[in-house]
Amino acid sequence: MVLNTAEGNGKRQNRSRARFFDDARGSSTECAACLDALVAKSMAPADRIREGKEMLFRIASMLTKLVERFSDKWTVREHAERVEYDDEDEHEDDAPRAHKT
Repeated sequence: MVLNTAEGNGKRQNRSRARFFDDARGSSTECAACLDALVAKSMAPADRIREGKEMLFRIASMLTKLVERFSDKWTVREHAERVEYDDEDEHEDDAPRAHKT
């Protein structure tokens, strides 16, 4: 988690940064699962891992914001597709139709 975050901070391209932050976020959920496994195997009581789980939740929240900030999902593309629903006609599959803009 720490190494992916550090490596992401060293990248110049936003997409690459977002990928490393997303990997770090995945690692934080894996760490939380490990704490859950300790409780499930009776190796630690639930109250003993609570602080760690809360910290991992805060870390995952911060990493989510970093992924959103450096993700290119809001980039405007020249040939983006726009999805519209046609209320006048009923379609058998009720699927949206994509229109090129």
